[in-house]
Amino acid sequence: MRWFASLAVILMLCPPAFAGTLDVRGDLARHFQKAGVAGVAVLLDPKTGGVTVSDRKRAETAFLPASTFKVPAALIALDSGVVKDAHRDVFVHDWGKAFVPACNADQTLATAVQHSCVPVFAKIGRMIGDERLNAALKAFGYGNAKASGNYPYWIKGDLRITPLQQVTFMDKLRRRDLPVSKAAMDAVAEIIELKRDGDFVLRGKTGWAGVPGPDTGWLVGWAEKGDQVRVFAVNIDIVKDADGAARRTLADAILAEAGLAP
Repeated sequence: MRWFASLAVILMLCPPAFAGTLDVRGDLARHFQKAGVAGVAVLLDPKTGGVTVSDRKRAETAFLPASTFKVPAALIALDSGVVKDAHRDVFVHDWGKAFVPACNADQTLATAVQHSCVPVFAKIGRMIGDERLNAALKAFGYGNAKASGNYPYWIKGDLRITPLQQVTFMDKLRRRDLPVSKAAMDAVAEIIELKRDGDFVLRGKTGWAGVPGPDTGWLVGWAEKGDQVRVFAVNIDIVKDADGAARRTLADAILAEAGLAP
């Protein structure tokens, strides 16, 4: 079991920052206009440390993380031993009818991430416990690290994260630079693989939070093609259910424009 208190203090005193430049490219807004949604895209080029955003104000605005929170939660669960094997430990279906049909069955950690099963992660969060969860999120530098308020914290509570912070966190996972075991990071990186085509690999996690006003939609992760890498966050307003598909459409279009496409 791993404890994070000292690292959390260090990270609170020295919050994560981008080493490179931040370039605002308003022309990227055309992708959102084409998709018919409002939102922001953030792209980090790890080679240069440079960050590109379509809208700086929104990139710096904090939102509920929704199911993108399943990435840090899975890391904490594996590193702490709450879950020992992402593919073999089974959560027996005892939570009634879930919103996502695929979640109406027994799940492993891997399938619960891939199907985005809120009831499973509500269980996992309680198994981790608030004290350990807060300490770990602070050590990760994960948004405001507030595991408090209405539960589940990531869709109803006080937890908030900006698109820029999402990119910082996902880049740490990509580089295996988080204060958890490499085995935990390897397992989660494998679980969140969305597409592989030749030398192109896309990893990421979606999120969808119902909040007052427009719902919030996320897709965060990174893409690799040969020696090219981009870490990204797409954050949108979801006004109608069909808008949810725009998260992947936008990520694909913006990554392709950066030269990363199958």
